Amino acid sequence: MTPDQKPAETGVPLVSIVVPVYNAEATLEQCVESVLSQTYRNTELILVDDGSTDAGGDISEGYGRRYDRIKSFHCGNGGPSAARNYGINKANGELLFFLDADDYLPAHAISSLVENYSRCGADMVVGDFQHVSAGGQAAGGGGAFAESRLMQKPEIVDYAFAYLRKPNRAILFAYSWGRLFKTSIIRGCNILFNPELHTFEDVAFNFDYLKHARTVSFVKQVAYEHRICENYSSATMTVSGDPKKMFGYRSALKNIRGFLEEACANPEISEAVGHANVFLTIIQLVRICGQINASNKKELYGLVREVISDPGLRRDLLFYRPSNRDSRLIPLLIRLRLAPLVVAVCRHKAAKRYGRGFAANPCNFFLGGV
Repeated sequence: MTPDQKPAETGVPLVSIVVPVYNAEATLEQCVESVLSQTYRNTELILVDDGSTDAGGDISEGYGRRYDRIKSFHCGNGGPSAARNYGINKANGELLFFLDADDYLPAHAISSLVENYSRCGADMVVGDFQHVSAGGQAAGGGGAFAESRLMQKPEIVDYAFAYLRKPNRAILFAYSWGRLFKTSIIRGCNILFNPELHTFEDVAFNFDYLKHARTVSFVKQVAYEHRICENYSSATMTVSGDPKKMFGYRSALKNIRGFLEEACANPEISEAVGHANVFLTIIQLVRICGQINASNKKELYGLVREVISDPGLRRDLLFYRPSNRDSRLIPLLIRLRLAPLVVAVCRHKAAKRYGRGFAANPCNFFLGGV
């Protein structure tokens, strides 16, 4: 034990905090120090270097050498899902907590979540969060609920339907970070992140987990500081590389369907999933078309044609129920297979809602819906 470490508490749950690390040298120290500064001491920190090309891997190793309760690993370059899975396999804690390397925790974060877990025994304990700008200023909160609450299975089911109606508004299960999971459920039910997903992998993971959860507790206290960076390292909102990676919601919707079919006998499951498929397709088409330029024009136009010709999407157009602020024109153009007009309307919508500088600052898409 190093001189600046306090002993861990005894008789309280060990929390394993898993941090995927990829090119995070600018933010990793703040992330790790926020864990070391937690008022709750019975934690282990698992840093999983995902093939960093900067000093992030070296920083992780340095912390691993200095602190007994920090473990540093290297797992190649399989993406954040593979890194989290690696961390799950190395974890010793009763509880698991995921933290991204460009985010950090308030000092009370783990303590407030564990206190709630010890009191109510929920299978998932979710803390509130707030966005933080690159300069460190608060930039809006999570706001899943206005107050703390304990959700039983029927309420979890209701919330799943709320997510399907408005995926960009019902955010409780949109993220895997900032919450406590039971390791026994994850291991016993073989729940892992899908490494093939680069978007919506958190949603897919959460609903796989919720199949085996009876209760979810939400704590109306900020337990996570989520940084909005100008150079968003996850690249989940940009078309660089393979733009088809932006359609991870298709797998996530399958997991939500599976959760609902096991949890209830509601005949409207197919309709709700179909509506969400159209809703999320529109969001991603706007994001894709907002980034069309001379070098990718042919590829992205081809992708739009492929997407609007998908038989599943065309079937689900029958279930789309837009609210007053949702797009009605884009689904009509999809139905008519008018790809050039779909692109034109989506580009206009992207520029109007997020600004013409989106390609240079894709983080803008975190700050609004479609």
